[in-house]
Formats: sequence, structure tokens, C-alpha cells
Amino acid sequence: MRKQRYSRRGVGALAALALLGVTGCVPEGVPMISEPRRFTSMTFVEQLLWVESQLNEGIAAVGITEGWFVPFGADRVDWDGAPENRLTVLGSMIPKACGTGGRLNESALLLDAPDPLGAALRIRAAWEAEGWVVTDLYGPPTPEFTVFRADREDGAMMGFDGNPDGLILKAYAPCSVHSSLSSWHVDVEERDAFLDSIEAEIEP
Repeated sequence: MRKQRYSRRGVGALAALALLGVTGCVPEGVPMISEPRRFTSMTFVEQLLWVESQLNEGIAAVGITEGWFVPFGADRVDWDGAPENRLTVLGSMIPKACGTGGRLNESALLLDAPDPLGAALRIRAAWEAEGWVVTDLYGPPTPEFTVFRADREDGAMMGFDGNPDGLILKAYAPCSVHSSLSSWHVDVEERDAFLDSIEAEIEP
């Protein structure tokens, strides 16, 4: 039997505190996640690659490529493409239930970003140019506080939070009924092989 080496980090309340440290308290508004109306057949690995690529594309659109990280327990992992960091982050993801399926999601943070409104407007324009439907959650963007989401027809969703303390970029894959997501603790072969290929890139 394969030894399980990849598991979800114990981020829980610590991650929530990390996010609150960036965004502060927000009023009630449009929920970030709603029940899916459509389902796909994306596999676990396809969703891992999708989440990774969407975060990378979002960071490129923001125009600040260094300093991003993923909260990881009491610590953090740099989002820099290094094999060891990819293995830690991608290997920690487990699906969240969505209807009868599952979906992966992840957030990348950047603290003390200059010109948060400029960053928000750049990524918003990029998403709109790609056909995403962008919705302000708590009012129009301002230098002090900006939160919006971007939705796609297949149920994929992106989110952006920005204020002078930092930026948060969120990626939610479409809901999938593939067994590697709906029964992810049983259908693990593709996922484990993918993570092994990343591990093989790490120098001893």
C-alpha cells in the first residue's frame, strides 16, 4: 500500500486569521461561493493545474510577481514555482463538496502591496477581457477597500480582495463529478503520480 505523504495542512482558524489580518471585517454582501448550477468532469490533477495556472495568471495581471505566499498553518509557503513549494501547496489541496461533486480552491496573499486600487483595476480588466463576469461584493473599488468576484459559465470563480494592508487572490475550480474529486480519498492514483513527478524534481 502506498504510504500517504500528502495531506491537508492544519490551517483552519490560522488561515482565517491570516486573511482577516489582510482584509479586516467586511459587511454582509453577496456570498463568495454559491451552489453549483453546472458540473464538469475535470479530474483532480486537471483542477490542480487549473488552480495553479489561474493564480499565476492573476498575479501576472496584478503586475507584482514577487512576494506572494499561501498561508500554511502557523507559517507560510512562497508561491514562487519552486518544486518543493509546489509539492507542499498542491499536495495539501483536498476537494470541497459542491452538490454531488467536488472542487479545489486556493488563495495567494501579498502583504503591503503598493497601489491596491491600481492592482484591482488591472486584474479586473484582465478578467473582463477574458469573458469573466465581474461583480463588486461591497461597493465599487476604492483605494481603501476592494472586493469583487469573477464568474464563468462553467461555474469556475475567481476572487480578489485588496486594501493598503495587502491583496488576496482566490481561485475556485468548477464543480466536478469525476470520482477523483467526488471520491478523492479512494481514487488517488492520478493525483499521487502527479505529485510524485513534482517530488522527483526536488534535488536531494
